[in-house]
Amino acid sequence: MFQNNANNTEPLPFDAAYKIFGADAAEDDPNLKEYFLETPTWQKVLSGQTQFVLGRKGSGKSAIFKMLKDSNMADTTVLPITPQKFALDVLNSFTSKYPASPFNKEIAYATAWKYSIMIDLLLSIENTTDNLKMGSEASVHNWLKKHVELDSDIITRTVAFLEKWMIEKVALSQLSLEIKTGNKRGPIVGHDIDETIPQVEKILKTQKFTIAIDNLDEGWINKEDSRSYLVGLILAAKELTRLNNLNVVIFMRTDMFKILETSYQHMDKFRQSIDYITWNAASLAQLINLRIKRYYNLKNVSNIESWNRLFPLKMENNFDTYKHIVERTFLRPREIIQFCRHTVDIASKYLHHKVIQKDIRMAETQYSEWKFNDLSGEYSAYYDNIDKLLECYRREKIDFDNNELESETKKAIEVSNFKSKDNDSNKITVSNIISLLYQMGFIRAIFYSGKNKIYKSSSTDPYLLCSTIHNWEIHPAFRSKIIIKKGY
Repeated sequence: MFQNNANNTEPLPFDAAYKIFGADAAEDDPNLKEYFLETPTWQKVLSGQTQFVLGRKGSGKSAIFKMLKDSNMADTTVLPITPQKFALDVLNSFTSKYPASPFNKEIAYATAWKYSIMIDLLLSIENTTDNLKMGSEASVHNWLKKHVELDSDIITRTVAFLEKWMIEKVALSQLSLEIKTGNKRGPIVGHDIDETIPQVEKILKTQKFTIAIDNLDEGWINKEDSRSYLVGLILAAKELTRLNNLNVVIFMRTDMFKILETSYQHMDKFRQSIDYITWNAASLAQLINLRIKRYYNLKNVSNIESWNRLFPLKMENNFDTYKHIVERTFLRPREIIQFCRHTVDIASKYLHHKVIQKDIRMAETQYSEWKFNDLSGEYSAYYDNIDKLLECYRREKIDFDNNELESETKKAIEVSNFKSKDNDSNKITVSNIISLLYQMGFIRAIFYSGKNKIYKSSSTDPYLLCSTIHNWEIHPAFRSKIIIKKGY
């Protein structure tokens, strides 16, 4: 059972780290509901006020997705969709087979997505609604029985529709979604599936459905067909939500959405439906302390008290321990959970009854390595040799003036053979790479107010104009990995 003695001096159990902080991936955490922090983004998703949930890797998208999937709303059925990584091979195979497709790719993919999502909706309706298999109410059941392979992945199914239309030379004008307006109706998705729409609309009068789509970054690479495929999904989702009581919520990494914004027209039309996941030191403290309070069964105590139950309040240099840890994150839940969990894991191995400063220092070495690898992996979809570029900044000092940073960046580009995946050499300039390093979070800007330093990083100031900055430093998350002499 969980600890409940605030004065306990017994060593931390070997599994304390997992029991307190749960799994890295929200979808693998069976106890998420017990310490889930209900943020404004969650409230908007729950109420149907947002359609696109954007955040960087580890920001909590999958936690919201899991909570939505597991929610027991009386008047809403939630239909989760998570395309599998292997299924993207099917998309790549299709685009290789039909490199000169006569279709407008965005429209073609949007149409296929709508068709496939509608099938998942029909399956959900059949599984959650009685008396749909007989008489005049059987249109959904009969159509599914005739047309659908129930065990196919949504991407496999979507590509199968595209291939069928290619072979049959179906005109996309026959397949475009036109929701009923007044007494006029165009085809919803396609002529064959349209026979189910009256029954669907009848069901939607009394039952709400939310279709939630996550894990779109699994196996995704930044190339034209992959971008068109995601744009098609966004267009499909927007049009499908014009059906009363149907909402489609897409969870996507911010960097992927920004690529789509710069590649396609009309993406600005969706901004009112977007919610960006944001965190700060205070909200992350709430998130961590909910877990600590649950484990120790602490009631009516402050966050400082619960934090001190497990962690020291100060480092050896009298610096606040929570501030020390949170400063080494990009203000994302997964990072602070990983750091804290690893720290507790070390403390339990050394039979400490709570974390000590040395445990934090030891955990930081491994955490910094993780962060470096995570960052390299996150941006490897866009750049070749990103890890080699970052390795070139190994040095003894944590800070640079602008001339130093420009000089080291110029050398790093040459030595690492750093390239953009789209082979656009115009992107590989010193100023562009410095801006990239800032946006990635690898460096942060320094401002001076008298003798005091003020720091700005992309997690809090994403629109900083890097050309105006004179002083920089390696982000604290990477210092154990990058700095040769730990003089910080």
